Amino acid sequence: MQNAINKRHHKYQTQLIESLQILSRFLTRDFIRFCASLLLCLCLSGTQLLANEEEEEGLRKHISEDIINFSKNSDWEGVWGEISQCDPLISTNYYICAKQSDLSIYGCDTNKQTCQLSLSKSILRNFNAYEKDRILTCDFFDMPISKEMWLSALSIEILISDNTAKPSEKSIQGICAELKDDKEAQQCRKAFDFHLTKSDKGITFVSNQMLDSLTCKTSNDRKGTLSGFYPRLNASFNCQKEGLSKVEKGICNSFPTIKADLEMNTIYNFLIDFAWQEDEKNKLKVEQLQWLKELNLEANEKQNTANLAEYISFEMYRRTLHLKKMLNNAQPPFTRPPKRVHMRFVSQSGAVKIYDKPSLDSEVLHTAILNDKATINLLSKRTYNGFRKIVYLDFWKDGKSEKLVTGYVQSANLKWDSTD
Repeated sequence: MQNAINKRHHKYQTQLIESLQILSRFLTRDFIRFCASLLLCLCLSGTQLLANEEEEEGLRKHISEDIINFSKNSDWEGVWGEISQCDPLISTNYYICAKQSDLSIYGCDTNKQTCQLSLSKSILRNFNAYEKDRILTCDFFDMPISKEMWLSALSIEILISDNTAKPSEKSIQGICAELKDDKEAQQCRKAFDFHLTKSDKGITFVSNQMLDSLTCKTSNDRKGTLSGFYPRLNASFNCQKEGLSKVEKGICNSFPTIKADLEMNTIYNFLIDFAWQEDEKNKLKVEQLQWLKELNLEANEKQNTANLAEYISFEMYRRTLHLKKMLNNAQPPFTRPPKRVHMRFVSQSGAVKIYDKPSLDSEVLHTAILNDKATINLLSKRTYNGFRKIVYLDFWKDGKSEKLVTGYVQSANLKWDSTD
């Protein structure tokens, strides 16, 4: 058993080094922060992953400092946010989910009535060929402060009072103390004038104009805000269920691992749904099960939080790249890429609404006018409350794509067109 583990460990290190060049093209910014210490340390020494205090600070976006036991001291603790508009057919970069937001609350002290808040990022990507820069990014750690202040701002201590919370004076003072200019100090304090309220459905974060102007950035000066509703975020499974495995706990413990799990499963489910042959599905299921077994076996050897979190993140990322190869090429067990099911819109009004979620009450992402030039692909064979998940690609101006939207359409507005 130990020899097998050692062989797998050596194979893992070798594959890691070989994959670095590929990874550099795809890593997202939040993933880079999360995994930078892993990549550097494994290549140089393959021993201790966290070499200094800065790297330890950089990993404090987790719910709990103890992933292994995953003990929550408060109902506030958890990963809150949203990931949606996930399209497995997007191949331009690693982002297959166009909408995401997250805040993490961890390290709660019931005696002091405090928790640590990490509000890291809210991204909304608008896939539009003629407005490629319409990307809203609100990053809590992009404030124009020194390196030392940035490290201290990786987490903000919040005071809990029943179902409300606000930043503690200790936390504000620790971040703003370096500023000697009175005006800058006042602006710093004003920036942290925010509060949170918690309900059974999630957390509402209420920021202010000062905080938003410091953190929300776009290349075309589009306005944005960190304020909003953050529901409890689950992976491809329910993170609130009892009896989670060590790997499942590690996934549920941070936004990057939840996101990696959801993206991997988005591609996997598409492959299963649209494989040409039944035996291809069965072989893929066996392969995925074997991968999960090896993941769990290796994870059980990890004795600390950092090693487990980084191992899970990297292995899921590598698996996602492997599944994407199956999606775009004839990779075993597939003799050819999975089928594309093309749909067409039907509507008596001449227009069809694409929703963010399978509900008439959710946000309307786009209202499509019936157009023969549009390509509509079915993304799942499942139905969701009378809706189907599709990707809509509208062509115009010399055949270039003007609008790409992933969302849900009422089943009554869809008809089968063709398969290739």
